[in-house]
Amino acid sequence: MSKLTRTPPQINISMSASNPDLPTSENLRCDKRRRLSGDERDSSTSMQCELQKLFASLELKLLHRIETIEKDVREIKCMSTSSQETNQAIEKSISFVTNQLTALEDKIDKLEDNRKVISKEISLLDSKCENMERIMRKSCIEIRNVPKIKNEKLNDLFNMIHTLSAKLGLKLGNSDLRDVYRINNKANKDVSSVIFEVSNTLLKSCFLESAKKWNRSGSDQLNSTHLGLTGNVTPIYISECLTARAKRIHYLARDFAKTHSYDFCWTSNGLVYLRKKSGDPYILIAHEGKLEELK
Repeated sequence: MSKLTRTPPQINISMSASNPDLPTSENLRCDKRRRLSGDERDSSTSMQCELQKLFASLELKLLHRIETIEKDVREIKCMSTSSQETNQAIEKSISFVTNQLTALEDKIDKLEDNRKVISKEISLLDSKCENMERIMRKSCIEIRNVPKIKNEKLNDLFNMIHTLSAKLGLKLGNSDLRDVYRINNKANKDVSSVIFEVSNTLLKSCFLESAKKWNRSGSDQLNSTHLGLTGNVTPIYISECLTARAKRIHYLARDFAKTHSYDFCWTSNGLVYLRKKSGDPYILIAHEGKLEELK
C-alpha cells in the first residue's frame, strides 16, 4: 500500500494581508484573554471592598463590645470596692454591737445578782414587819359585820363591847378595854368591822372562847342585838384581828381544807393552822407556798 501524505490547506496570505479588518486567530485569543482578566479584577475588587466593610463593621462591634465590657468591669470593681468597704463597716458595727451586748449581759448578770440579794432582804423585812404587826395585834379582837350608828361616837363603840362582854359572861372594866375603833368598809356603807384591844392576851383568849361556846350552844347566834343595837338583826362574827397577809392565808387555808378534806382550820396568836383529822399533828401555814407543798 502506498504511503499517503496529507498537506494542510494553503492559506491565501495575500488575501489576509490585503484585508486587515479580518481578525486572525491570534488576535481573537488575545482579545478574549484581555476581556476575562478585566472581569476577574472587578469581581476581586468588589469582594475586597465587601470584606473590608464586613471587617470594619465587625471591628466596630468588637470595639463597642470591648468598651461595654471594660465599663462593666470598672463598675464591678467599683461595686466590689464599695462592697468591701461596706463589709468592713458592717464588721466594725457587728463587733461594736457584740461588745455592747457583752457589756449589757455583764450588767444584767450583776443586776440579777443584786435583785436576788434585794429580794432576800425585802422578804426578810416583810417577815419582820409581819411579825411586828402581829405582835401589835396580839391582844386585839375583830367583830365583823357591825351595823353603823348615825353620828357614831367613841363612847358608842365602848358601850357595844361592854354590852357584848356582859352577854358572854365576862365583865370588862375600863382598865381591861384599852381601845376601840371602826374600820370603814368601802364595799358596804351600812356595816363594817369594829376592832377593840384588851389589856392582855389571856383576856383575849377568854373572850374568843366564850364567843365560840355561845355559837356552839345552839341558842341564837351572836348578832347585832347582843351589842345593844336596835333595828334589823344582823349576824356578827368574832375572831382574832389578823394582819392582811394572815387574812389571805386564812382564806386560802379554809378553801384548801374544804377541797382536800381537812377537818380543822383555825388561827392562834395571828397564825394559821391546819389539821387533817382529830389526833393528827397540826400544820403551820406560814406562807401560801406551804399550801402548794401540801398538795
